[in-house]
Amino acid sequence: MRLLSRREALVLGAMSATAILTGVHGRAQAAPADAAAEIGKFTGGKAPEAGRITIELPEIAENGNAVPLAIIVDSPMTADNHVTDILVVAEGNPAPGIASFKFTPMSGRAEIATRIRLAPAPPRLHNSPRPSPETVHPVAPQEGV
Repeated sequence: MRLLSRREALVLGAMSATAILTGVHGRAQAAPADAAAEIGKFTGGKAPEAGRITIELPEIAENGNAVPLAIIVDSPMTADNHVTDILVVAEGNPAPGIASFKFTPMSGRAEIATRIRLAPAPPRLHNSPRPSPETVHPVAPQEGV
């Protein structure tokens, strides 16, 4: 194994810095098709139905690494009729599926409050709760941050 000369090390470092600054090694972002595939996998391909879901997401956040998010699903949360899962998907993040939450009737309410990381470009946030009767209630994509 041959060691690099000082000149070769400087050239390699300069080339790496140039590649990083010009975005050659930029982060990949999830496309709308990636988000749709993630939602399709979650819903099992079932057609969504209109639901009673509230999303609280600021239009602008000071820090994209800690964006407050609250999701509330109007559900009776009885043994026969309750939300079992909520999936949160964001286009523009390196991985579209950013959070998944599970519920039982003992949860009492189908609501979450957390902080999530969203990409710097205005992301589109999707969420789909899965009620126990296996219907799906989607929410129109939310623009934010």
